[in-house]
Amino acid sequence: MLLLLAGLAQAGLGPDDVIVLYNADDPEALATAQHYADARDIPSEQLCAITGVDPAAREVAFADFDSQIRTPFEACRDALRYFHCC
Repeated sequence: MLLLLAGLAQAGLGPDDVIVLYNADDPEALATAQHYADARDIPSEQLCAITGVDPAAREVAFADFDSQIRTPFEACRDALRYFHCC
């Protein structure tokens, strides 16, 4: 699973406006996230690992989303000094 979260959908967003979430439980996710970030000049510190999500799952319950995806995303976002969104 690879999620790309950006700020408001508007023209002119750049690499500093994107956080790339990747599932650390998926053996291919980090390489995919790094490739995506490299191709778009997204700083490597804006790659954010999440864990506890089954890579084969096609759905995530809301309660699991909140604890396994939203909370780690917010921690990554808050750790970035100059992140421009959210």
